[in-house]
Amino acid sequence: MSIEECGSDMAMKRQPNRNVYKTVVVIWLTLSLGSVVVATLTWHQLSEKLASARHAFDVEVSAQQVLKLLVDCETGERGFVITGDETFLEPMVAGETNLTPELDHLVDLVRKEPVMLRRVVALRDGIAVLLDRFHSVNQARRTQGLKAAQMIIATGASKNMLDKARADLDQIRQMPGHLVAAHLAATRMQLLRASLTSLVAGILGIGAGLFAVWLSRVMLEQKEREAALVEAKLQAERSSQEKTVFLANMSHEIRTPMNSILGFSELLEGELHEPKHRQYLKSIRSSAASLLQLINDILDMSKIEAGVMELKPEPTNPREICEFIQTVFAESAIRKHINLECKCAEDLPRALLLDRIRLRQIMVNLVGNAVKFTDQGSINVRVNWEKEDSSSHITLTIEVQDTGVGIPRDKLESIFKPFVQAGAHREKEKQGTGLGLSIVRRLTETMGGTITA
Repeated sequence: MSIEECGSDMAMKRQPNRNVYKTVVVIWLTLSLGSVVVATLTWHQLSEKLASARHAFDVEVSAQQVLKLLVDCETGERGFVITGDETFLEPMVAGETNLTPELDHLVDLVRKEPVMLRRVVALRDGIAVLLDRFHSVNQARRTQGLKAAQMIIATGASKNMLDKARADLDQIRQMPGHLVAAHLAATRMQLLRASLTSLVAGILGIGAGLFAVWLSRVMLEQKEREAALVEAKLQAERSSQEKTVFLANMSHEIRTPMNSILGFSELLEGELHEPKHRQYLKSIRSSAASLLQLINDILDMSKIEAGVMELKPEPTNPREICEFIQTVFAESAIRKHINLECKCAEDLPRALLLDRIRLRQIMVNLVGNAVKFTDQGSINVRVNWEKEDSSSHITLTIEVQDTGVGIPRDKLESIFKPFVQAGAHREKEKQGTGLGLSIVRRLTETMGGTITA
């Protein structure tokens, strides 16, 4: 027999086996699905029974609370009649205040049950009459004295009404309890059936899942799946690249007219003399500056994500950091009465090869945040360095410390994510974009460093 004939025979043998596998899988899945449906129905019925039990418990608790409040009212009324001291009426006042909402709650609980609803409504009306009776006794005690109040009490009307309210409450409490007791045996049987059904469904489901997994390993083509994954990855990368390019282009196109708005606003400032118009112009300039900052942040973030952010190292004196900070932020710090200090290590090298522009951008974001969120105290910037193993490399360490509003401990790591702000000073955060610290982290990592708070 030739090799081709052997291959043909083996293919014919595998085909029936695959049909058997499919049939078995269908049977197993059908049994599992049927078990799940039965378990679902059983648990649904059980949940209804449990809901009835919870409802009965809620009715009983509410009725007990109504009785307690009613007793408080009667106690306060009795104490006042005996002593004539208004302070004894405090339990009655508190009980009467809470009775109305508690009775309304009890009405809501039994609203779907007509018999109980009629009883509760009648109870509510009877309690209202009883409270009026209590007020009549109290008024007689105030105006006519103890004997007049005792004469009213001696009629026994208040006692009869209170006894009737107690009896009604006992009946209301017992009505849902009888219903729960009647269904208790059925609930236990359903609980047992639900447990057994869930167990069977779980076993069948696990068996069907394991069998399906084994069968899928035989029948699925790994190469097709890998090709689909590769295509999806390429598509995602293309979409991300297109998004980044779009943001970069749009940011660039919007930045040009924004610069014009700022420029003409500065020219117009010299032409306006009325305070109201100058205030309007100030608002325009502030909004335009904020929008321009947002555009610049988005443009920088787009460049970083696209991998086109290029560093331009040049010999730089690190002591220029302090001079730059004082030049940019000294006026703002003085205006807020903040002490701004920047100190460099005495042995700091005179020249380092680094990107001066990006380093300044990092410092503008960090010190700018410090100035914005510090209303009193000081801001300290320290520039130090450490020697690395290699003779031509050092680690430049820059620390920014302020006495501002602070950052919650659980936000110390998340503040470096795009569009995330600490939430400690929301009015000032509205002026920002939430991108500054994210850009600082990306730039720092691009330059081979780290940033922590």
